[in-house]
Order: sequence, then C-alpha cells, then structure tokens
Amino acid sequence: MAVPKIFVSSTCFDLSEIREQLAKFIRSFGFEPVMSEYGDVFYHPELHTHNACIQEVTNCDMLILIIGGRFGGAYVGDKNKSITNAEYEAARNANIPVFTYIRKSVLENHHLYRENIDQSFVSEIRYQSISKQSDAVNIFRFIDHVRQSPVNNAFEGFSGFADLETHLRKQWAGMFFDFLRNRDAKISFENTNALLSGLEASSGKLEALVKSLYRSVIPGDSSVDKNIEEIEVFSYLKRFSKIYSELMLSWSLGRMLIF
Repeated sequence: MAVPKIFVSSTCFDLSEIREQLAKFIRSFGFEPVMSEYGDVFYHPELHTHNACIQEVTNCDMLILIIGGRFGGAYVGDKNKSITNAEYEAARNANIPVFTYIRKSVLENHHLYRENIDQSFVSEIRYQSISKQSDAVNIFRFIDHVRQSPVNNAFEGFSGFADLETHLRKQWAGMFFDFLRNRDAKISFENTNALLSGLEASSGKLEALVKSLYRSVIPGDSSVDKNIEEIEVFSYLKRFSKIYSELMLSWSLGRMLIF
C-alpha cells in the first residue's frame, strides 16, 4: 500500500531531539518520514549530497520545515542559501504542501530585528536565540521569505515538540476533511455530467424522430424542409443554452473545489 512520504527539513545538530520525536509521530499516522540521519535519502553517486537531498524532496508528498537558531551548511548551488533553504525552495517549486514551524525565541528575535531594521545600530544587536550572530540576518530573511510567499505561507511558533504535535494533528485532520468534501463535490460534478450527456443523447433521438414524422405526415410539401430548418435552429439554441449552463455549473463546482 502506498503511503504519504513526508520530508523533514531543518538543521540537525540543534533540533535532533525534535526530529527524533517527529519521526515517531509521523510513523504513528502510518506515514513514512524521510530524514537524512536515518538513511532515507538516496545519495546518487553522480550528485552532490546537497542536490541528492533536494531531489529527494521532489519525491515526497509533504515537507515539514523547522527553523531554529542555526543557519546550517551553505548550499553548494548557492552559498547565500542554506541546505534547508534549498529544500524548502524545491518543495515550493514542486507545489508540495509545506508546514512551517519556527522556534518562538527565534520569532521574538526576528520581531526585534524587523522593528529596528532601519536603525544604524541593528548590526550591533545580539540575538540570544541565534547560535552564530553572523547568521542572524540570513535566518531572519529566510523567515521573511517563507511568510511573504503568495500561498502556503502559514507558520507556527513552537517551544517544544508538543506544540508541533498539536498543530500537525489539527492540520492533517483539516486536510483529510478537505479531501472528503472535495470528493463529494467531484462525485456530484461527475453525476451531473452523466445526466447532461444522457439528456443530450435523448434530445438528439427525439429530434430525429420529429423530423421523420414531419416528413411522413406531410409528404411532398416544399415548406417541410424550411420548417425542419427552423426546428434545427431552435435545437441549436437549446444546445447553446445547455452548454452555457454546463459551463457555469463547472465554474461553480471548480470554485467549491478550490475554496
């Protein structure tokens, strides 16, 4: 049986305990965690390990992003990004759902940074939650990048694993509910299409029958073909009205599936 694969993206050293608990939590749902420290990433011999991790992200169904007080190793493809940054970008580009969690103390320091970003002394501020002060601005910019995304830009602060567990349970329950609701809408849409197709077939047969009867009842009348042409025009107008109604129904159901 295929199960969802969930990639966990974060720095490892400072978040090892959180990652270990998260792996157990993911498995408790019957899902498959994908984490480098458990050998879940295939390091292709023709790829750098960084790019192997990024490629693995695109094979997954979901990404959990955890931002703590460390920037992590610089990504080989862009030294201005960390490996975690690059993994997040890969998920975004592949349209993979991302659940983002940021340590609360880092969020507090990020707020301090944002409040003083235009001040001359901003570079002199010491951020207690950041392990290496020279990485502070890069971490804060990464947070801004996530929250300024046009979609899937929600994030949640956390102090410990219990915060992640509570939030993920609610979010995954919401995803399952959304799946069931969209499934009902899809079934309704398919049933409507089948009904419309049946009506179209019946209408076509009825139209052919009317024409045949018309010609047999009034044989040799020169006005018959003209009257049949008027019937056909009327029929085309009815078809146009039906197609328009069907398009409006599809548009309405499409909005239901999106929202």
